[in-house]
Amino acid sequence: MPYDIAMCGGGVCHLRYACYKHTGEILGRQDFMMSVPYNAETKTCDMFLSNEHQIQKRAYEIWLSQEKPDNKAEENWQQAQAEIIAEIAFVL
Repeated sequence: MPYDIAMCGGGVCHLRYACYKHTGEILGRQDFMMSVPYNAETKTCDMFLSNEHQIQKRAYEIWLSQEKPDNKAEENWQQAQAEIIAEIAFVL
């Protein structure tokens, strides 16, 4: 992980397990945000950095299940992202 990314403690953020700033591996000295930037009213975070590898894996699974179409990459990515965020929100 690059040391220029300030990590997040997560707090009550519903996106924390999908955010690299919360789940990324700490490799030595690392800065952390002073407060969690999650907005409970809008359920958003201005500092959110997605765990793209999870989304990529799910999008690939969706692509395989659709018998490998050539023109669905963006749709598959959006569906995968929505599913992962929904799973996280359900767990919390």
